[in-house]
Amino acid sequence: MKNSNIITFFIMIVVTIAGITSKSIIYDEVYAADKSAANISAQISAGWNLGNSLDCYSNSYAQGQQEALNQENLWGNPRVTKELIDYVKGCGFTAVRIPVTWYFNTYRDESGNLHIKQEWLQRVAEVVNFCISDGLYVVLDSHHDGKLFTAGVSEERFASMLLDANSLWSEISTYFAAYDYHLIFEGYNEVVNSEKSMEYSANAAEQMNRLNQAFVNAVRAAGGQNSDRVLIVPTLFHDYRTSFLEGFKLPSDSAYKRLIIGVHFYPTGIGQDLDQSLNNLKGYSDKFGSPVMITEFGVKASALSEDLRSVYISNYVARAGSRGIKCFIWDNGALNDYGLVNRKDFSSSKTNLISAFFAGVNGNKYDYSSFYLFDSMKGIEVKRPDLATGIIREEYWTTVTVQMSDLMGIPVPATATKCFVTANSGGDASDVHLEAYVFYDASGNMVSSGWLSGGSGKILDIPSGASYVKVSALSPYRRVTAEEYAAYFKSGDLSLSVGFY
Repeated sequence: MKNSNIITFFIMIVVTIAGITSKSIIYDEVYAADKSAANISAQISAGWNLGNSLDCYSNSYAQGQQEALNQENLWGNPRVTKELIDYVKGCGFTAVRIPVTWYFNTYRDESGNLHIKQEWLQRVAEVVNFCISDGLYVVLDSHHDGKLFTAGVSEERFASMLLDANSLWSEISTYFAAYDYHLIFEGYNEVVNSEKSMEYSANAAEQMNRLNQAFVNAVRAAGGQNSDRVLIVPTLFHDYRTSFLEGFKLPSDSAYKRLIIGVHFYPTGIGQDLDQSLNNLKGYSDKFGSPVMITEFGVKASALSEDLRSVYISNYVARAGSRGIKCFIWDNGALNDYGLVNRKDFSSSKTNLISAFFAGVNGNKYDYSSFYLFDSMKGIEVKRPDLATGIIREEYWTTVTVQMSDLMGIPVPATATKCFVTANSGGDASDVHLEAYVFYDASGNMVSSGWLSGGSGKILDIPSGASYVKVSALSPYRRVTAEEYAAYFKSGDLSLSVGFY
């Protein structure tokens, strides 16, 4: 072979190899983008929770008792059928979250290792298949498994939890290894902090991060489609507040961009008061480089009237969606509670609320006619209202009162009939709750007053003749100084809002 031909030959080889390599890289990028957490999250336009079915339990059962196989009927819902999933699909939902309580259908071998009963895996798979055959995405989780997983415990106890997490998710992911990207695993549900119940502590958050890492490692090691399956990793207690997000660490993962951060967010506001928390979630999504998904939200029938529940759902989904955050509405089947779909009679489902969900998907949000957000000390007095006289005065047990310092209170629009007040608190301010309210007439005389009895959100009927309102908040457990309140507002751990409609 002549030198020129040899050179040409090697050039052709290099070009060919380069072409193959380039093509492979392009293919891999397309492949990665197609099944990435961001892309799959974007395709889940509407999520529905199959609550209070496979996640039911009774503490009268012991671990591994045969009767536990009937657990899906324990809380009043009928056995899940293909017809139910077909109905949900027909409503327009694109994804179903299937909460599953595993503990009561597990057992331990002679070495103490955790195993899942095959009959329960088969039943769970049957319900998963109902969804997959309808082209739905499925989120499968570990729900109400507090007997297996808590945080804020001793290292000795936590070491056994890590072993159980590995055993549980190894068996689940091995069983479902052949299922494609339509099946998503969510590691845990609302893992409680044994140190502070539903509140934050650094130790519990760190253990939650390790539980998430054990979950990811177990799934990836199971092989099959699990090698790059999208996974949802929750914050401690699935909490959306700043301290919980600050304490969260995205697990290391052998798969590229396959993790979604899971939170639950159950506010009662129906307007702009959701924006601050949703903006915060979007900010942390950007920070971690992973989508945030709200795998539970909703409002009870007892909390809002039927028409306001429709407004709430539409507004919530629209405001979250505008930030790229997808939502799964909680449905426990009880129509007088969180229920949407009547699982015993589909024709009696709350179609108005279901329609409201899809109005939200289409961007239909709601704005208060007048809205005030207090995220600094501006407009706030460190004083407490006297509900007998309406006078705001200093007291040792420090209270903050939202009253617009330059006015007699927050102006009540003439056309408004309802007033919605909220206290969004977390971190060091997590014990700060709503306390009381006072309505005044145009001359500053008290018209009515009352206790708000704690909580994060309340609807008030506006009395006749009311021109102003003042609302207070405090910690019922400790005296909070003015300097501490100022720090809470500055850090984002506390904000108060008042809206009218």
